[in-house]
Amino acid sequence: ILLQLNPNRMSNQTSSRFITVLFHGSHLFTRSNVMVVLFSTIVFTSICNSYYGLYQYGNTKNASNYIGISQSPTQSSQNATHLSQSPALLNQPSSHLNLCAIEEITVGSWVTVTYDKPPYIPLAKQRRCPGLTQDEPYSMWRWEPEAAKLKRCEFSVGNTFHNFASSYCDLMKNKTVAIIGDSISVHHYLSLTHLLGVPKPLLGFRKFQNQISHVCENTSILIGGKDYYLNDRVAEIIDSYSPDVLVLNRGSHYVPDSQLLKDFRTNIFPPLEDWQAKCNLNKSQKGGDDCLLIWRTTVPGHPDCMAYQEPMQSVEKMEEIIALNGTKYHWHEFSHQSELVLNAFQQQTNLTYEVMDTYSINILRPDLHLKMPNFIDCLHTCMPDDSTDSWLFHHMLQLKYGNHTNAANI
Repeated sequence: ILLQLNPNRMSNQTSSRFITVLFHGSHLFTRSNVMVVLFSTIVFTSICNSYYGLYQYGNTKNASNYIGISQSPTQSSQNATHLSQSPALLNQPSSHLNLCAIEEITVGSWVTVTYDKPPYIPLAKQRRCPGLTQDEPYSMWRWEPEAAKLKRCEFSVGNTFHNFASSYCDLMKNKTVAIIGDSISVHHYLSLTHLLGVPKPLLGFRKFQNQISHVCENTSILIGGKDYYLNDRVAEIIDSYSPDVLVLNRGSHYVPDSQLLKDFRTNIFPPLEDWQAKCNLNKSQKGGDDCLLIWRTTVPGHPDCMAYQEPMQSVEKMEEIIALNGTKYHWHEFSHQSELVLNAFQQQTNLTYEVMDTYSINILRPDLHLKMPNFIDCLHTCMPDDSTDSWLFHHMLQLKYGNHTNAANI
């Protein structure tokens, strides 16, 4: 019976107490009570296995359906292990999860998963990934941090699409989120609107203005702002909406290093510092939550993306390919300029911020781009497979607002 208890699922304290009770009471064992002890032990074992099983990965499909979002994935390759979390785990509050720290997320690999149906069907037909059919199984790749694979910590429950909306809404109730930046940021905003059940169409990047979505049954606001260089919309959105969370990015539209740093000093850092100061004042006076500033790194395009059918395994190898063939749009300089921006944040401001390092993850996805007979786009990605930004964002929200065991990490 003792062998049924997996010591890896029990704390040392719990297991030692149980064994102490079992053996210190052994002198009381008689033929009349031994069956009672055995029965109690079996019941205790079942409870332990059930309880600690909540923290194990599983492949159980759940029959529930929330705003058309697909359910837990099933394993589709022998190498794709621990691909989904059990429904019991997904329904646990953040305080029960040992969430991965931010620095643990970016080291990992892409694994294949198959869902009961696509996570969503994009309204923008020109951005749909191939093979999308409503209510039919859909295979895609999903990021798996190494730390989560080794079960040292948990990656966001939003990573399974199951309960993404309800979990997001629990975290963002009465809060406003603004995502501002270039066309990649517009994609992030559109992805979130679909995952939250209030999909927005793609109006065309040039015509895209500030978009306001009332999500979570009108208890939260999600704003998408297109501003290629962050010179115009940041201060405007801050003044108009006082967001609790800002997700910013620029970099796809190249400018020389000197111009890049000048723009940050002159046009970007000042309104962010004013916004954060107001947030801190509001917290001290009204006792609210901290505001969250997230900088998203810029992922370069992938030269000859039509030649790839699956993710790359090496960041270094992909960077070599981009350095040789990605000079036309300055893709080979994206990594260098991302470092310049992060150094400027650290050395030239007193801002409190976090980094969403999509560079290290999505640089491995040359296969994720739109490849149609008359149109190939090796910078933008297709939907819904481009949900990585939404997964990472959800995880960072859990770290910030979820009151979990790793709350000090953000």
